[in-house]
Amino acid sequence: MLLKFKLRCFFNLLALSFFAFGNIGISQAAPFGVEMGVALSKLKVIEDMGDDLYIVDPPVKNENFGSYFAFVSPALGVCEISAHTPPGLKDNNSLQEQLEKIKEQLVKIYGKHLPSEPPKILAGQQLMFGAAKITQREYAWLLNPKNKKHEGVEKIRLRTVEARNGGFIMLKYSFSNITECHLGSDGSSATGL
Repeated sequence: MLLKFKLRCFFNLLALSFFAFGNIGISQAAPFGVEMGVALSKLKVIEDMGDDLYIVDPPVKNENFGSYFAFVSPALGVCEISAHTPPGLKDNNSLQEQLEKIKEQLVKIYGKHLPSEPPKILAGQQLMFGAAKITQREYAWLLNPKNKKHEGVEKIRLRTVEARNGGFIMLKYSFSNITECHLGSDGSSATGL
């Protein structure tokens, strides 16, 4: 009788742990824990930036980034999510080292990126400490959004961005609904009119 009880407890514990770890894996598979098409009401919005862009507090954060942005269509939900490192990296070498570290992490998850163009040197804004020179680099991955492993992600862009107070790194995940989001709910684009 005691053996039967212990076995039942063991199997219940085993099933519970499998269920719990299975759900953790699924929820962490989406970029920053945000899945394609999630409604705005399901996100923790910090600030509305206008034009369907929001600063959000995602369920899963990465130590490299300080702020997160979501492009959310009223009809289609989340179409894009991006993360930015804290701005102000005036040392181009530190910026490039951090970019390469993040790129290597992405390569381990998504495989080799598309061929990169040679980096461009951008003359920065005049800063208190002189003009910053930021080497602009960009890496991109095109993925099969139907692959369950990618959770609807179609394109990933990792790049350095020049800003008034120094450079920062942006990592952007575009979901497979991004084209429809830009076209709008009626299927026509008003961009540039």
